[in-house]
This record gives sequence, structure tokens and C-alpha cells, in this order.
Amino acid sequence: MSDFHGASLHSGERDSDREFYGSTDRQAGNVTGRELQEQKEAKGKYNNLQARFTEISEDLDYTGMLFSEHRDYEEIKLRNKKLENDLIHSGEKHLNELSRVRENFENQIKFRTSELQNEINELRQTKEQIDLKHNKHIEELHEVIESERNTQKDRFMEIIAHFQHILDRTSEFSAQLQGDFDSIAKQTTSLKNQTHHLEFDLKKDFSDNLDVLKNALPFVTEYNKRETKSFLERNDPTVDDYGPLKSILKSSNKICSKFKNT
Repeated sequence: MSDFHGASLHSGERDSDREFYGSTDRQAGNVTGRELQEQKEAKGKYNNLQARFTEISEDLDYTGMLFSEHRDYEEIKLRNKKLENDLIHSGEKHLNELSRVRENFENQIKFRTSELQNEINELRQTKEQIDLKHNKHIEELHEVIESERNTQKDRFMEIIAHFQHILDRTSEFSAQLQGDFDSIAKQTTSLKNQTHHLEFDLKKDFSDNLDVLKNALPFVTEYNKRETKSFLERNDPTVDDYGPLKSILKSSNKICSKFKNT
């Protein structure tokens, strides 16, 4: 639509210009100042009209665009309406399903509540029976305890008397033990003194004997050497006989060395 109006407008503009300028060229020799003014005014009106036609053409183009958008908008409205109806239908369906589930759940709760109430009633009756038996047993137990208390009271007094006798005997035995401990302490002190003197005497005897052994050691060593040499000269020892002899000599030398270092 806009292209059609635009083409018509431009073709009309070219025809008018041709007629306007052509008549001006034909009448140039006889044109007056008033006619020039009229021609200028006519040209201005023509230009204004041309501008108005251009605006109208643009308005028509915009109107066509709006119409196209309006058509798309209507389609979107239809789709939205369909989606809305679908959502409503789906929501009603889910709501009905939830209502059915809720009703079923409530029925189950009522049934289970009834069962629990029956169980509670049975437990209450059982508890009452147990309480009766418990109270009866408590009474019997109190009677037994009271009887046993009276019986044990005399027995307890006998035990106390027996323990008192044991305490008295223990005190006597403790006093006797104390005397024995004092005697043992005195004997221990005496033994310590005797041990001290004995230790001193033993040390003195050992020192004297050690001096004697040290003085005799060279003679013993020389004697061992002579006896060993004499034994070897008198005998022809085999390997088996010489083994014990070496052991004896080794032990003798070890003892002699120990006394030398003492």
C-alpha cells in the first residue's frame, strides 16, 4: 500500500514539475511579477502537499505494521487462552486427585485411630489388672518383710554380741602382739649389734687371711710349676689327659691372678 502511494506521488510530482516549468518556459517572455508570486506560492503549496503525502504514506506503512502486530497479538491471546484453559483443566484434575487422596488418607487415619484406641483400651485394662496384682504382691511382700524383720532383729542382736566378743578378744590379742613386737624389736636391735661386731671380725679375719694368701701366693705358684713339670716328666699324657690338666692350670692361674689384684 505504501509503495503504491509513493509511486503515484512521485509520478505526479514529475508531471506537475514538467507542466509548471514548461508553462514558465513558454511564457517567460510575458510573465509579470504577480504571476511569478502566484507561481511561487503554488510551488510552496505543492511542496507542502507533497510532504503531507509522504507523511500519510509513512502513516499507512506504520498502520500496516500495527495491523500485522495486532494479528500476532490476537494469535498470542488465543494461545494464552488455550494454555489458561489447559491449566484450569489440569488444575481441576489434580485438585480432584488430591481430594481423592486426601479423602483416602483421612479414611486410613480414622481406621488407624480406631485401631489405636482399641489397643489403648486393651492396654488400659491390662494395666489395671497388673496394678491389682502388683498391689497384692506389695502387700504380701510387706508382710514377709515385717516378719523377716522381726526374725532378723534377734539374729542381728546375736551377731552384734558375737562381734563384741570378737572385738574384746582382738584387743587382748593386739596387746599381746604389741608386747611380742616390743620383744622382737629389742632382739632385732641386739642382732644388729651382734651382726655389726661379727661383720667387723669377719672383715678383720678376711684381711688377715688375705695377707697370708698373698704372702703364700709366690710359693704356691712355684709349687704348681714344679709339680706340673714333675707330672709331665713322669707321664706321657695323651691329648685326652692333657685337656683336663690345661683346665686345672688355667683355673689355678686365674685364682692366683685374682689374689694378686686384690
